[in-house]
Amino acid sequence: MSNISFFKKYGDVFKAIIVLTAVCLVISAALAFTNDITKDKIAEIEATTANSAMSALIKGDKYDAMTDQIYGVTEMGVLKGYIITTTAKGYGGDVKVMTAISPENKIIGINILSAADETPGLGQNATKPDFYEQFAGKGADVVVVKNGAKDNEINAVTGATITSRAVTNAVNEAFKIFNEYLQNAGSMLVPITETTEVQ
Repeated sequence: MSNISFFKKYGDVFKAIIVLTAVCLVISAALAFTNDITKDKIAEIEATTANSAMSALIKGDKYDAMTDQIYGVTEMGVLKGYIITTTAKGYGGDVKVMTAISPENKIIGINILSAADETPGLGQNATKPDFYEQFAGKGADVVVVKNGAKDNEINAVTGATITSRAVTNAVNEAFKIFNEYLQNAGSMLVPITETTEVQ
């Protein structure tokens, strides 16, 4: 088969390949450009959301990043507590939790940042106050029970024990990370990044 007859036979295929390749290159360039011009705005929105979530847990005028997961919170120079963000595997996906720990090593409160993949009407009920408010005042190693919680226990969301355990695992992981950091830092918490000041 000659080159001319080959291209007559397969010319349309090569044209389609060239067009598709060009389209893919243009789309990739457009996505890269869009990502480049929006990444700062996305980071700003994420920071604002994180600051809002932190200030809902502990009121302060400074949130000092100790690590990428731990923030120390002060108000007028007085230590109010620490905030640690962790993630645990839930029923439908990852559950992201922000845990506020007092200087006395007790839970001030928690904020469930993400549980969107959990079952609506069941697992997503973990984002309701009657579940997450149970954590206030508890210490490390919180345990989930089906009912009749006492001491360092919390009652699971009805029909959503896996999600309840995921939240509890994230909270217990926050204590673990925090206590390891305290041991490594010799109890001298020194910010490693810029301070976020709340206006």
